Amino acid sequence: MASVECCKRASMKIIQIALNVISIALILKYNCVPTIGPNLLKFDISSDYTRTYFVVAVAGGFCIVSTVILLAYAIEGMSKAPILETLFMVVGAAVSITAGGLIVEYFVNYHTNKDETRDAGISFGSLQLINGLVYLIDAFFVFKK
Repeated sequence: MASVECCKRASMKIIQIALNVISIALILKYNCVPTIGPNLLKFDISSDYTRTYFVVAVAGGFCIVSTVILLAYAIEGMSKAPILETLFMVVGAAVSITAGGLIVEYFVNYHTNKDETRDAGISFGSLQLINGLVYLIDAFFVFKK
């Protein structure tokens, strides 16, 4: 029974990694992040500079976190610290949903050109929102165990 549970949780990690890799590919191919404003040293939560680095860090960072947890499953089986894994998943859900919302809001309200960059940006934001839901579902499964 434990191996079935491990396979379910590992498949959730694979989905998370795939969604983050697709998001990173969209960033690289279409540059679908908010354009960086002229004042690069100004820290303002509403600035495009802050949004850009936040969403890139979320996609890349949680791709790494999910990969490490997946490798831990492959090496030693089930997690020995489910509360820590649940915490990672809840934080991943929160930042993925935040990043997705920021990106969708930017491309719907501020990127007025109806081009493929806008479409890719909305897709990127939507993928991050979906990934946030996957993280929440994964946190539920880990915590339920």
